[in-house]
This record gives sequence, C-alpha cells and structure tokens, in this order.
Amino acid sequence: MAPGTPPARPVRPKPALLDKRNRSRTAKQRNRGGRGNCAVCKHEQRAQIDSDLVAGRPFRELVKRYGMSLAALSRHKANHVSEALASLTKSKAAPAVSFDERMEALIATTHQLLAAAIKGKNGAQALMAVRELGRLTEVWGRANGQLNDRPTTVVNVQATQEWVQLRSVVVEFVPPERRKEFSQRLQVLEGANSV
Repeated sequence: MAPGTPPARPVRPKPALLDKRNRSRTAKQRNRGGRGNCAVCKHEQRAQIDSDLVAGRPFRELVKRYGMSLAALSRHKANHVSEALASLTKSKAAPAVSFDERMEALIATTHQLLAAAIKGKNGAQALMAVRELGRLTEVWGRANGQLNDRPTTVVNVQATQEWVQLRSVVVEFVPPERRKEFSQRLQVLEGANSV
C-alpha cells in the first residue's frame, strides 16, 4: 500500500438469492417486495399486519414481529391499507348500553364501511358491507318483533269432536222453551267465527 492512499474497503459478498443447501428462498428473501410487488401484501399474516398498522402499533415492534422492513411497512400503510379498515378505528363510538343502542352503533359503523368501500371503489368490501347491513337489520327486526317468521297454528274449535259434544251437553241444560232461541244464537256465533 502506497503512503497517502486510503485503505481498501473489504468487498461484501452479495446475498445469494437461493439458499445453496435447499435451493429455496430464505424467509427474509421471500418477504422482499421489489418493483410492483408489496412485501406486506404477499405476507402470510397480512390481515394481522393490517390490523396492527391501523391500531397504531409502533413500526419497530412490527419490524421485529413480522420480519419486514420499516420502509415496506410504511409504504404498505400509506398505499395499501384500505380506507374502510382505517375508518373502523377512527369511529370510536360511545359504549352502547342497551341492545338497541348497540345495534344502532353496529349499523352506523357498517354504513361508514359501506361509504368508504364505495368511495374507494372496492366492490368486494361494499358487497360485504351490504350483506352485513341486511343481516344486522334482520337480527334487529326479529329482536324487536317486527320480523316474525314463527309458524302460526290456527285451530278451528268448532270443527272438533269435543266442541260438538260440549254443544249438545249445553243445549240439554237449557230449558226447552229457550232451546230454539239458544240454538239460533249459537249458529249465529258459529257462522261469524267461521268467516
């Protein structure tokens, strides 16, 4: 080495794309994004990562937990976390006390999700929100008695054998001079109820 020349920097070997032993990508290399590929979107635990990002967990904690780079998590949150998911945490409703208040809060939140999905032109999320609104409305209607799909059983008592026997017994106890009048009144009542 000549005097005045800087010392040579050691040459770092480039990381191999493939692990030489099993010829497969290592875990860290599988989670790399690259141009047009979001590493977080391809991650096996994407749903959990998204919920952690929306919940505001520190990036450094997520870097350690999921083995993702800070930049990848930051880009993913900025570009790929849907507005609908983010709006869930923004709407901190007061704790509902009654069943009706809880249902109203759930329906309001679902309406917000639907609006965000429509605004973001996310058809799948919009369809899920509409489905959930239908289900919530049905549950609320059943609970309030507005929707009643229980079977109704109508029994025509006048057509039963027991009524015919009871009628003949009652008629026997009516004095003979009043039986004709009593029978006519029973027929009128039976006629009115059979309509």
